[in-house]
Amino acid sequence: MRIPDKATFNALSQRGLLGNFLRTWKDIDEAKASHAPWFTIQGTQPQSPYFVPVVADWELEERAAELIWRGARLEDIYYRAIPDPRAGRIVNLEVRRDSMPDGYLKGVPSIEDTRMHLVYSAGNNINLRHDLSANGTTVTGLRAAVTLRHYLQEDVDVLEDIWARYPDAVIEASRFTRPCGVLNRKLVVWEVRNF
Repeated sequence: MRIPDKATFNALSQRGLLGNFLRTWKDIDEAKASHAPWFTIQGTQPQSPYFVPVVADWELEERAAELIWRGARLEDIYYRAIPDPRAGRIVNLEVRRDSMPDGYLKGVPSIEDTRMHLVYSAGNNINLRHDLSANGTTVTGLRAAVTLRHYLQEDVDVLEDIWARYPDAVIEASRFTRPCGVLNRKLVVWEVRNF
């Protein structure tokens, strides 16, 4: 199976089918009514310049107004509840399993059974894309599998569950020092893609 586009990913994620995720709203009043203490504001377009990484609940309207003043359209931004900024990131990562030769494995491969390609950065409390771009380390094969298990610990099962349904998917995720998100786990899956 494949995830053909971002809209499909978002629909599957919001249904809880792709691991833990952070609550997201298009409407600022709904975001405020959630009583989440911390947010990020993001643009809906890829590489959008309208991004505020950390916003306290009491300044949400003011910061959204600043983005609109800078040119963002209200319908092109959204609000995401984020973990307490004191909850550090253990690791940011982007990982995929490489294709296996026909007949190599029977059944669903586990992380130890497969060739992997992992880009990761540990201990930097910045968003995934900026962190991997500035600080990412690339490892492959068994080293990637061992590194992934080291940083994700019990949360590695989440990736195996996703790959059981979407074996060619690339997964972007972060593991925090404290549980967060809808499922109250340390691992947050930002994106699952093979589009």
